[in-house]
Amino acid sequence: MKKLKYFGLVFLVIIIGLFIFLKLTKPETIMMVGTEVSLEKPWVKFNETDESNIGNLIRAYHFEEGEIRFKKNIGADDFIIACLKKDKKWNYYSYYRGTKTYEMMLISEEIEKEITPPN
Repeated sequence: MKKLKYFGLVFLVIIIGLFIFLKLTKPETIMMVGTEVSLEKPWVKFNETDESNIGNLIRAYHFEEGEIRFKKNIGADDFIIACLKKDKKWNYYSYYRGTKTYEMMLISEEIEKEITPPN
């Protein structure tokens, strides 16, 4: 009976240790539009004078959302844009290649909860 108890305890400790190890070593990812994307790349600060396609799109939409803006590359030409608003809350946008042009859309609150904001 003692051996069974110790075996059960050791088995439980191994399972918990394995779970913790996998949780700590797994890269941060989220599911967007049916695709799992990695959030491992760092946030990069930018503004609307940025000469990239993102800067052009922000100027075209008269994007006045945030005081501070960051972008994070999540794919070939796909980014997550984080904007710190005046009330100190973050809004996140998905910047992606649409059918003909680049497009930007607000990320849902469900996905926002999984994103770690920039420092």
